[in-house]
Amino acid sequence: MFEAVKINTGTFDTGAFSEALVYYNKVRFVGTRGNFVSIVRDFGFENVQRCVELGVLELQFQQQIYGVHTDAKPFEKHRFVATNLVKTERGREINSVYDDLDEIFSRQFGPSADIHRQARWLADNVREHRAPKKLFLDLKADLNNADWRMRSLEAILQELVPDYRSPIPLKFDPIEVGKDIFIVATNLSFSEMNELYHRRIPPSHSTITRAYILSLMFDAKRAAYFGAEDASDMWLDQATANILQAQINSLLNRTNARKRDVELFHELEFEGYAFKEVVNSRQRTPKEVVELLEKQNTINFKKWMASQAEDANLIKEYNKAIVSPAGWTQSSQFKTGKIFVFAGIGTAIDLSVGGAGLGSMAGAALSAAADVVLGSGDEFVLNKILRGWKPNQFIEKTAKEFITSRSIGS
Repeated sequence: MFEAVKINTGTFDTGAFSEALVYYNKVRFVGTRGNFVSIVRDFGFENVQRCVELGVLELQFQQQIYGVHTDAKPFEKHRFVATNLVKTERGREINSVYDDLDEIFSRQFGPSADIHRQARWLADNVREHRAPKKLFLDLKADLNNADWRMRSLEAILQELVPDYRSPIPLKFDPIEVGKDIFIVATNLSFSEMNELYHRRIPPSHSTITRAYILSLMFDAKRAAYFGAEDASDMWLDQATANILQAQINSLLNRTNARKRDVELFHELEFEGYAFKEVVNSRQRTPKEVVELLEKQNTINFKKWMASQAEDANLIKEYNKAIVSPAGWTQSSQFKTGKIFVFAGIGTAIDLSVGGAGLGSMAGAALSAAADVVLGSGDEFVLNKILRGWKPNQFIEKTAKEFITSRSIGS
């Protein structure tokens, strides 16, 4: 159920990342060079290293730069691209993941033996995240699908310019003019849209163009593609999540149910004030998050969470697991009547396409997870590990000590 989550956002949120580490059996962090600077700076290199060694964190490095290449002469022609940085503006050649990380780390933190060591360790322990050729073939097919294209476009317009009145019927039609090269015929008024858009977002930040819209479609398709490759839930930026939700609502509904489970779980046990809040308020440090992950109760709880069926109700399963004769709702810990919003992720997409940087958006935690199946051998091992253990041992002791005390007990 909570087997794995893939975090693929523009801005790194330490608290949300910490919360994912607690609730999911494995966190897959997908990042560009800028994202890796953020996770090392904000969570700490040693803490990242320990999480990888614990087996609770997997690092995926996105060395390729994805976007839309636009040739404006004599008219706008577009194609989707994935390219690599080969040389920096300072002249350093980039031939490997290590070169990429070492260059950006040295520039951000200052060159030193320790920084070179960190870049080397990360380069040796990341999985390179690359787009297969099939992604571009599927994207081309989807773009030619009017329903996919228009649902995506409507979601994009709602996100960027909710006050804009779209023409009826709305047109946004790709016309191929060469191999994988196309123009877009549309009746959108870009001047009107940007007049509204620039009331919130300055022109120096971004401008809505055909390429900008295409790039957001590309981001959503890529997120769905990479999310499905390793059966992970996905935490995305708001714009991508909204577009993806418009495309594959039925798949996203499953994780929305899990999110609601965790919201109520937080309310019932922690009065809505849980892991994200204590980390972001600096009552707890990333180092203490790692110490929490190392505790046997936490390890058992994460295994129990991951073993739940896809359609399981977390609260019902928790109640069954602790075998309370009176039921959980009769216990002194049961609380009602409050609303709590689960962890969001503040994000900014960091790719520049068509001359415009993609806009900063609010956060979202959405999923397109594939099924998780335990074989009989896995079930046997899990039963042995969890025999005599109940999930309330984590909630009532380990978790509440972490949330309410200043230091974690042994």
